[in-house]
Amino acid sequence: MKADLRLRIYSAISVVLASLLGRYRTKLFFERNYWRWQRLKEGELQNAHYPYFYTTAFGLTEEDYRDKDILDIGCGPRGSLDWLENARSRTGIDPLAETYLRMNPQLKMRMVAAAAEEMPFSDSAFDFVTCFNALDHVDNLEASLMEIKRVLRAGGQLLIITDIHDVPAICEPTVIDWNLGDQLSDSFDVLEEKRLQRRERIYESVREAVPYKSSSGEAYGLLMLHLQKKEGPGEGAK
Repeated sequence: MKADLRLRIYSAISVVLASLLGRYRTKLFFERNYWRWQRLKEGELQNAHYPYFYTTAFGLTEEDYRDKDILDIGCGPRGSLDWLENARSRTGIDPLAETYLRMNPQLKMRMVAAAAEEMPFSDSAFDFVTCFNALDHVDNLEASLMEIKRVLRAGGQLLIITDIHDVPAICEPTVIDWNLGDQLSDSFDVLEEKRLQRRERIYESVREAVPYKSSSGEAYGLLMLHLQKKEGPGEGAK
């Protein structure tokens, strides 16, 4: 089944559940039970695939993270940063962080239960901010992007992998435009942008890296952005 058709079916089901449970409870229901199902299938949640997507996929190496402060937004319960043992700090933020800690008590990274729209971190706290398969999950895109800009140091790097779709859903309420990089150009330099076809699995799409073609008629695609925060007046890397 094509990804955009699956999204439309899922969206229709979400609307029905939201009318019964409320939007917020429905969103948590889907997120929690998705990961419970993954843990049931895998036995133990796996995370060995992550290094490629934080390094090779963006033209980086593990050394680029040495002695850096890293934040992963919408981190999930797998331990997306557990492999980064040379970092100064590795933090994941997710509204369900406490649930995920109970689900996977072996996590090495620091987990913070909060939303991207209001992050409990000081200004210029991180050298890298990553957001993989999570940006369209936020409820307020503008507020989330403002918070990312606030907590990222001048010269710091922002890595984004996000679905592009035209149908909002309970867990993906935000529709993101292909021109997100242009929208962020006042505060960020675009180091690299990739527009890819969306396969069934998001990370499979990144590995295959098949360019998106608007002529294909697919409403569903995948955007990868590698951005660097510009230095503003009085700002400097810390």
